[in-house]
Amino acid sequence: MTVEASDNFHLPESIFSEDTVRLIGCYEKVEQIIRGEVPPPETIELFVSNTCNFSCPHCLFLRSHNQSEQVFMPLGKAMSVLEEARSRGVRACEFSGGGEPLMHPDFIQLVKFAGTLGFQVGIITNGTLLTRPNMAEVIARYCAWLRVSLDAGTADVYRRVHGQGADFDQVLTGITALLVAREALNGRLRIGLKFLLSKLNISDYNHAIDLAAQLGVDYIYFKAAVRCKQELNLSEKREVFSQISETAAHYGANSPKVGMFCRLTGKLPDCILSPLHALVDYDGSIYVCPFFVHRREKHLIGNVKNGGLFAHWSGPTHKAQIAAINPTECNPDCPMVKFDPIVEFIRQQSDLFAFF
Repeated sequence: MTVEASDNFHLPESIFSEDTVRLIGCYEKVEQIIRGEVPPPETIELFVSNTCNFSCPHCLFLRSHNQSEQVFMPLGKAMSVLEEARSRGVRACEFSGGGEPLMHPDFIQLVKFAGTLGFQVGIITNGTLLTRPNMAEVIARYCAWLRVSLDAGTADVYRRVHGQGADFDQVLTGITALLVAREALNGRLRIGLKFLLSKLNISDYNHAIDLAAQLGVDYIYFKAAVRCKQELNLSEKREVFSQISETAAHYGANSPKVGMFCRLTGKLPDCILSPLHALVDYDGSIYVCPFFVHRREKHLIGNVKNGGLFAHWSGPTHKAQIAAINPTECNPDCPMVKFDPIVEFIRQQSDLFAFF
């Protein structure tokens, strides 16, 4: 089992790291960002649901959910946003939330539509609805990746994290169905588990690693819950991430990859790569990025109802919102900032690229 970890930001040891490859794929856009421009995004993320069948205490979106009635992005609006984004060269789309995306009544149709447009389609889900008819087959056929926010390795801890009504076995059944569908289709779907560490589940990480190996998923990824009552202190984070690394080292190379990211020391860097990842919320609102802990008023760019996505993208409001980003208010483990050392390397060594 291979291990990825980070304590501070540093260049990857290998030029074949996934982080480096991702930036190579959009190198021209990175150059534009370094010049102060705002290119079209590489990924468009849609929060197609503002309701969830869980009420997880660590959820950063819990206060924004509408639990009294189900609220979803209209199918026609979602399809028009995807068409517009694809026409402007956006290569990937992601369905997440916000709420639970698989609760959208037309979710299967959305996945088919996005896949048919040629997007690399990704999904972040709690996994409870993977057992719905045709769900696993459609996802296996049209998607590039799916990650289940499991946050546990045993049923008792799962209920502690997600609520007493949360059905651990149902989620495992759905993951298994997805693995079977992928094999039947000889698909490329990459299936992973997410484990958000907190005081509620800190003792269960080893069971989760065992479970990932037993299920046969491609990876399990650990991060720390932030800005919630259940957040671990700095000492606890250091200890548990060290233990995870040691535990993962005992597995063979053919087991699922164990990834982890936790920023424990140092000043947060300035936001650089937010233009690569757009977010459209269930109500059409466009935000600077999906990783801002959902402070709507500070990160709103516009609304797709008013002229579409690119009527607002790269405009004066967007540029002003980017300039106003305060890293101290952002998620300290934002997945975008891990690319910062690579961007800085490109910035400092850009004169070398003329040799190619």
